[in-house]
Formats: sequence, structure tokens, C-alpha cells
Amino acid sequence: MYIISGTGRVLVNGKVTSVNPGTIVLFPQGELHMLHNTGTTEMKVICFFAPATNLENYKFFDDIDFPD
Repeated sequence: MYIISGTGRVLVNGKVTSVNPGTIVLFPQGELHMLHNTGTTEMKVICFFAPATNLENYKFFDDIDFPD
């Protein structure tokens, strides 16, 4: 994932890191990951998937909250 605009935090494998424009984040396939917008403007990102996928194959974790 590449952050185009906005600021936030990303969670990958239990570790939280700040992100801002120009940040690149690798989400290992099958690992829990989350993105949280902490700014006052809309966050825009570009995501690349390898291998290619779509929303039917993507798993959402609605029951997990972003840690403080």
C-alpha cells in the first residue's frame, strides 16, 4: 500500500506504525492488518495485491478494534 494523502496509523502483526504521504506498507498475505485515518482530511491510498484478488476473496475483521 502507498499513502497518497492524509495521515494515520497502520497495524501489521500487532505492531502499530504512523503513516503519511509517501509511506509504503507491506501487508503479508493472510496476516491481520488494519489502516486508521488519524487526520482531519480524507486519506487516499493505492493498494497492490499479489497474487491478484478481489473483494470476494478479501477477509474483513469487523470484530477487531484498532489498538490505542
